[in-house]
Amino acid sequence: MRRSVFALAALSLWQSCTAQVNIETLVPYNPPSVDVSKRDAQATAVTLQDALSLIWKSQKGSTFVNVTLNTGDTELVISTENFIDSLTDVQCQGDLVLTFKDNATFQDAIANWSWVNFHENRTLVMINNWGACAASSASGRQPWIVHGVDVYDEQKFIVNFNATLLSDWDSVMSGAVIEFGSIPSTSTKRGDLDTIGQASPLGLAYSLPQDFFGASTNNGLNFSINCLGCATTGSMEILGKIVMNTNSSGSPIGVNSISINATPKGLGANFDLEFGFSGTLGSGWSEEWNLITVGLAGWTIPGILTLGPQFSVDAGFSLSGIKGAAQVGVGIGFTIPDSSSALLGIDGGNSSSQGWVPTVTLGTPKVSVQVSGQLELYTQLGLDVGLTVLNKYGFGAGIFLKVPDVEISLGALFNTQGACAGSADVLGVRFDLSVGVDLGLGVYTEAGGKKDWQAQTTIYENNNIIKPIDKCFPIDPAPSGTPSASASSTKAPSSTASPTVTRTKTATGTITPTPTSPGIFSICNKWVIVENTTSTCQSIADTYGITLANLLAWNPALGSACKLTIGQSLCVGTQSLF
Repeated sequence: MRRSVFALAALSLWQSCTAQVNIETLVPYNPPSVDVSKRDAQATAVTLQDALSLIWKSQKGSTFVNVTLNTGDTELVISTENFIDSLTDVQCQGDLVLTFKDNATFQDAIANWSWVNFHENRTLVMINNWGACAASSASGRQPWIVHGVDVYDEQKFIVNFNATLLSDWDSVMSGAVIEFGSIPSTSTKRGDLDTIGQASPLGLAYSLPQDFFGASTNNGLNFSINCLGCATTGSMEILGKIVMNTNSSGSPIGVNSISINATPKGLGANFDLEFGFSGTLGSGWSEEWNLITVGLAGWTIPGILTLGPQFSVDAGFSLSGIKGAAQVGVGIGFTIPDSSSALLGIDGGNSSSQGWVPTVTLGTPKVSVQVSGQLELYTQLGLDVGLTVLNKYGFGAGIFLKVPDVEISLGALFNTQGACAGSADVLGVRFDLSVGVDLGLGVYTEAGGKKDWQAQTTIYENNNIIKPIDKCFPIDPAPSGTPSASASSTKAPSSTASPTVTRTKTATGTITPTPTSPGIFSICNKWVIVENTTSTCQSIADTYGITLANLLAWNPALGSACKLTIGQSLCVGTQSLF
C-alpha cells in the first residue's frame, strides 16, 4: 500500500539522519551601487538614511546576502563604508571617534549628524567596517548606537560620538529584511554587479550504494536489491526572504515571515534495480532505511543568519506472498522540469508551486525464473534547508520527492499449451508494474533540535505516472543436461508409495548432482530418484510441497512434456528453501 510522502517524513528517517555541514563565514561586500550618493542626487556619502543595505558574500561561490536595516521616526542609520575613503582613522575602543581627511566632508558630516542632538529620543545607528574594528567583529561589521555627538574638533576634523557598541545585532533588526541568494533588487546593477545572478546552486548529484539492500533473510525468504550505477542528478537553487517584526514598546525582536524559493536544475535520478528472491515468505516483510545523508555547503553571518542545508535519499520496500527463486530487474529514471518552482512560506499561508510533474522513463523489465508475489519499492529524495536567525530562532523548509514508487505483482504460470501468448514455453511469469509519485513541501520551526511542522503541502501526486505495464514473460528452461546420481548421494530404500529422497549438503556446484538450471538463485540440495513408473511431475511436486512450475524450472531437461524415466534424479529443493 502506498503511503503519503508526509507519513514517510514523519518517520524521522531523513530528519534523524544528520550530516556534518560545512559552514562558510560570509564576508562584507560593498559594491559601488550601494553608495547612497549614487542612488539619490540630493544625498551625500555622509547623509543619514531611514534604510541601509548591507551585503555579505561568499568567497567560494556567488552566494550573496542582503540585510536591509529599516529605522523609525526617531532613528536613522549610516555605515562608514559609504564614506570610508574620506576617513583617515577610526577609534572603536570605548568611544567611537572618526577622523576625516578634509574639511569639506567633515563639515558635511556635522550638518547631517547634528540631527541626533536636537532631541533626546533621537538615536543614530552607525555600522562600522573600519580595519581593525571590523576585524574584531565576527560578522566583519560593528553595530553602534549613537546617542549624540560629544565633540567636533574643527582643527583636526574629528567627530567624537556618545555611542555604545552592541554585543549583538538584535537591537538594530527591528523591521529589517534579509534576502539571500542574489543581489537584492533594491541595488542598482552596474559595473561588477552585472555578473551577479542567482545563488550558487546546491549540488544534489550523488552516487547511491550498489548494494541497495544487502542480502537478508526473513520468514523463509532470502531477498536482496542491487542497483548498478544508481545516482541522483542536478541541483537546486535556493533564494529566501526573512522579514523581522517591528519593535514596539520594548517588545523583543522576532521573525515576522520567512519565504524560501526553490528551483530545480537538472534534478532527477536513475535506478537500475535488480531484485533477488529465493524461498517462501510466510508473512509480510517491510523495511525503510537511509541510503545517504549529505551535509551541503552552508554559510553564516555570525549573529544574524545561518543556513545549513542537508540532502538525503531514503528507501523502503514491502513484500508479500513471495514464492520461488528468481531475479527480477527493472530500470527507472526520472527528471523534474527546470521550469518548476516552489515558494515555501513559514506560516504555510503563502506556499505555492508550479511545475514539478516528473518525466519517468522505464527500461525493459527482466524476469529470470518463475516467481510469484507482490513487491513495492520507493525512494525518497529530501532537501532540508535549516535557518537560524539572530542565534535564537530556528526555522526550516523541506522538499520531499517520493519518486519512483514502484509496485510489482508477479504470478507464476504453467500451461502445456504455452503459458504466454505467442510462446510455446509451458512456464511463464505474469508481470504487472505501476509507478507512482508523491511530491510535497513542508515548513517548520525548530527549538532544541526538535522540528515542529507548521504546514505540509502536496505539490503533485499520481499513482500511475506512466501507463501500467501488464506483461507475460515466457520462461525457457535452457537445456543443461539431466542431473545424474553419484557416489556422493546416498540412495534411500525403494518405495512404491512415493519417489525416494536423497539429501546432499554441498558447496555450490562442486558435487553432483548439480543444479540443473543456470539461472537458479541458490544451490539445489534436495533430490529425488525416480523409481516408480506411476510417478508424475505433479505427484512429485505435491509430495515435496513445491509448485509444478518450480519443478520444471529446476529440472529443464524434463522439457514441456515432463516425461520421467526410472533412475532419473530430480531437484526438488534449494538450500534457501529448506
